Amino acid sequence: MLLNQSESTNNAIGFKGNKSTTLTEFFHIFGATVDRWRYQEDQNEFSCGNSMPKSDFPMVGMIKHAASVYTLTLFRDFEKEFKYAMGCISTIHHMEDNFIGYKVQHESWPDHTAKHVAFDPSTNSIACYCRNFEESGWLCFHAIRVLHVHSIINIPE
Repeated sequence: MLLNQSESTNNAIGFKGNKSTTLTEFFHIFGATVDRWRYQEDQNEFSCGNSMPKSDFPMVGMIKHAASVYTLTLFRDFEKEFKYAMGCISTIHHMEDNFIGYKVQHESWPDHTAKHVAFDPSTNSIACYCRNFEESGWLCFHAIRVLHVHSIINIPE
């Protein structure tokens, strides 16, 4: 059966199939899993709408803004990126017109290439060469670091 070929599927649905698992059994188990996921999503949405998440960081600035605009799951992901950003070294690489170019490197990862981040203080716009924000709308820790250096407290639109 296909179930044994994909451990990631088994982990995602919380079920370990075997050679005797029928397609009908798998379908019922998968349906129950989807129902469980939807229920959990509804619970998370309710919690997000009725409370502010807790954080190890002080609930000020960008962390506070993230808590107000993201779901709990996305907030936790943002919190990890923010933590990485606080471990970064940012140096001005160049300045031209309205843009300030930074090189951002995590100090614990010297083997990783520093990322270039462009910041326009007149509009508070930011672009990182990893293109995470432009492609997915998700701020990478490189961009968060530069925004933090400039005391920007709101996540860009």
